[in-house]
Amino acid sequence: MSPNNPNNLVAGANDYRECCVTSGSTLRNDGSGYVYTSLHGGLSWQNIKLPGLGPNADPSGVFKKVTLIGDPAIAFGANNTVYYLLAGGR
Repeated sequence: MSPNNPNNLVAGANDYRECCVTSGSTLRNDGSGYVYTSLHGGLSWQNIKLPGLGPNADPSGVFKKVTLIGDPAIAFGANNTVYYLLAGGR
């Protein structure tokens, strides 16, 4: 919840809507990274995939070496900046 506006909510979750990652010869259904946002105190939500991450696209940018993520944590910083922290793997 934003400290500046309690109607602005941001959440993360282990998300398994995409299948599958090939790791060596193993096909795995690993999590991908989505951010869930609400500007209406949770009455409606939008979800956004973290850009450049995921099993169905070649990871790029800061996620270049990451093929799966999980257990996100959200924090609000100065100027209402949102930080999405994650555990990642290959």
